[in-house]
Amino acid sequence: MDGSARVESRLLLALHHQKETHVPTARITFVNDTRGFGFLRPDSERDPDLFFHASNVVDFHSIAVGDRVKYEVLHDDRKPVGRQAKAVAVQVIGR
Repeated sequence: MDGSARVESRLLLALHHQKETHVPTARITFVNDTRGFGFLRPDSERDPDLFFHASNVVDFHSIAVGDRVKYEVLHDDRKPVGRQAKAVAVQVIGR
C-alpha cells in the first residue's frame, strides 16, 4: 500500500468512526410531496435549517412535518454561502 492509499484509508476510518459516535437529529419543518423536497431543523440550535431531496430520504412518502429524523450532512463548496450544506441519508426515528 503506497502512502496516499494509507492516508485515504485512515481518513475513511476516521469518518466512519465519527459517524458512529455522532449522528445528528432534527425535526421535519416542511415537506413538499409534489416536488419531492423538504427542510429539517437540526436539534442543535446553532445550525441552520437544511434542505433535503426525496432521493435522500428512506421512504419519502411517509415523512411528515414534526417527525424526528437522523441524517448526515453533505457539504458542497461550489454552492453559494448559505446553501452549501444539505441533508442526506434522512431516516425517521420517531413521530
